Amino acid sequence: MTLTELFEQHHRPHLHNHKREQRTIDEYRNTLRYWEQATGHAEVSEIDVKNIVQFKDYLAGLPGKKTDSKMAGNTIRKHLRTIHALLTTAAPKDSHNKRGIGLIAEVPELAPPAEEFRDAVDMLTREEIIAWIQAAKVRKASPIGGIDSAVWWECLIKVLYNTGIRIGTALNLRWSWIDFDSGVIHIKKCSGVKTAYTAVLNDEAREALRRLQASGFRLQEETERILKSAPADRVFDWRMNIRTLYSIAERQQIMAGIPEHRRFKFHGIRKHFGSGIAAENSGVATKALGHSNPTVTLRYYTNPRQVVAPAVDRIKPLKECLTPATASPCDDDPCHQRNKLATVLPVNPLESYFYSECVGIG
Repeated sequence: MTLTELFEQHHRPHLHNHKREQRTIDEYRNTLRYWEQATGHAEVSEIDVKNIVQFKDYLAGLPGKKTDSKMAGNTIRKHLRTIHALLTTAAPKDSHNKRGIGLIAEVPELAPPAEEFRDAVDMLTREEIIAWIQAAKVRKASPIGGIDSAVWWECLIKVLYNTGIRIGTALNLRWSWIDFDSGVIHIKKCSGVKTAYTAVLNDEAREALRRLQASGFRLQEETERILKSAPADRVFDWRMNIRTLYSIAERQQIMAGIPEHRRFKFHGIRKHFGSGIAAENSGVATKALGHSNPTVTLRYYTNPRQVVAPAVDRIKPLKECLTPATASPCDDDPCHQRNKLATVLPVNPLESYFYSECVGIG
C-alpha cells in the first residue's frame, strides 16, 4: 500500500466525517503528488528517514510563490507535517493513536524546519483595495447568481473590508444570519465556516448588503415563478470552484496595477482589517476576527509598523523628566540627594519607573 492509497482508504474518510472542506483534501493530494515525484510509489512499510530526507530536499529545490525564490521553510514544514500525519495513521493503534492500522512498527521521525515567524505585513492597503474594486467594475464578466458581476464583486470586497470575515465565511453567509436592525451577523459554524462568532456591521457594510439584496429581488421572483421554490439563502451565491474565484481575483489585481509581490488576495483584506482594529485595541481585534487565542491576532494580524511604532513614539523622552542640578553646600549629603531627586520625580507611575531606572533609585 502506498501513501496515496493509505490516504484515500483510511485517512480521507476520517476527514470527511468531520466535514473538512474540499480544500483540505486538495492540500493532502498536493503533498502526495510532491511525495511521488520525489520518492516514487514506495510502499508504506518501506518508508524510512532517508525517504523523508529525500522528500525534504526535493521540496527545498522547488520554486516559491515569488519570482526567483525557493519554497518557503514554513511551506516545507507543512508538507512534512502532512506526511507525518499519514504515517501516524499507518502506525499501530494505541491510546494516542486511535486510528492506527499497524502497517509500520513506528513513525520515522525527522525534525521539520524551524517555524519562521515573520511580521504580518502581507496585507493590502486601503488604496490597493479601492483599485481592486475599480478593476472589478471595469472587467466585463457574466452575472454571478443572476447579479451583475461588478455589483457582486464590489459588495463582496466591501463586506470583507468592513467586517474582516474570511472568504470561506462570506461564500457560506446566509441572509438569515444577518440582523440589520441590530447591525450584526450571527456567523454559525458549518461546512466552510471555521468559527462561530458575531461580526459587527458598520454603515458601509450594511449598505453593501442592502444593495446586493435589492439586486437579487428580481432574480428571486423569477426563480420562484419558474421553479416554484425559494432560491438558496446564500448571500454571495458562488457556484463555481473556489480556485476559479482566486483566479479571477488575480486577474483583477493585475488590472488594478497591484505589484506581484503584493497580490495577497482576500486574506490580505482580513489582515488589513485586523491590524487596523489592533491599532486601537488588540483585545477588540481578537474579538472582531473571531479568534479564540489573542496570540494568533498579535502574531499574524498585527503589522508592527502600523500598531507598535505609533505606541513607541508616544513614550515620553527621558530628557523631559530631568532638571539641571544646582550646586549647594550639602550636595555631598546622601539624604539631601534623595530629597532633591524626589522633588523632580513625575507623578505618572510609569514615568517614575523609567526615571528611577535611569538615575538608580529604588
